[in-house]
Parts: sequence; structure tokens; C-alpha cells
Amino acid sequence: MEPGDPTVRTMHPKLRRAEVYEALRCLLLRAAELRPQILVFEDLHWIDQETEELLRATFDSIPSSRVLWLFTNRPGYTHPFGDRTYLNVSSG
Repeated sequence: MEPGDPTVRTMHPKLRRAEVYEALRCLLLRAAELRPQILVFEDLHWIDQETEELLRATFDSIPSSRVLWLFTNRPGYTHPFGDRTYLNVSSG
């Protein structure tokens, strides 16, 4: 998709991606200031690498915000979020 803005058009792709991730993170956190947010991601076992990177980039904003993330996945899938105190993994 053509960004339209010459500054964005000439940005290095990795920098552009980082800016997009940051903008989405800020948007989510701002929305959570107004009212609690719930994000639902189904079938996490089919997630692509780009989406996984986005989730990891924004996931650590959770402890200080009013955002509930719900993920569903098949048994045996290992989520990309590691072991965090604010993460509750349930099966069944």
C-alpha cells in the first residue's frame, strides 16, 4: 500500500514497521484509558511471524493498562510470551 507521505515512503522498512507497532500500541493504550479493552485472538497456533512480532511488541504494556488479551490455541502450542507474572495460561 502506498503510504502517500514522502517521509514515510523513504523510511527504512524496519523503521516503518517499528513506527507502526508503536502507533498501534499507543492507540490501544489510549483507548484503555477511556474504557477497558478486550482483545481476542483465536487460533493462535496459526499466527504468522509478523503478527507474532506485533503481539510481542505490545504485550508488555499490559501490566499498567486496562487491557485483557484472550488467546485460544490448540493443545501443544507454545505461546511466544514467555513466563510473565501477569500471564495466566489455562487449558480445558
